[in-house]
Amino acid sequence: MEFAIAVPMIVLILAALTQGVLWGIGYLAAQSAADRAVQSTRVVGGNAAAGDAQARELLAQLAGNLVRDPQVTVTRGPTVTTVVIRGTAKGLPLPIDVRLTAPTERFVP
Repeated sequence: MEFAIAVPMIVLILAALTQGVLWGIGYLAAQSAADRAVQSTRVVGGNAAAGDAQARELLAQLAGNLVRDPQVTVTRGPTVTTVVIRGTAKGLPLPIDVRLTAPTERFVP
């Protein structure tokens, strides 16, 4: 009797742990991609298009298909650079939402 109760609980715990790992890998990949994008966009001579391309490339390399429907938004303003990456994790559609902001570098004589 105890075996009939324990096995479904163990399977449920393993499934939850697996989903947590998939979400965590996707989140860390999105975090790394956003960091690279914000660093390359905020420098003197950087632009939003280059940051967007770098974010998408790194996200594809690190996460593969673990982040579904990734949306990358890179905004470079005169004082602030912002990168937002949104998507959902593979498996259960848990949201992945990363937002990084950094001061835009500029030359002030």
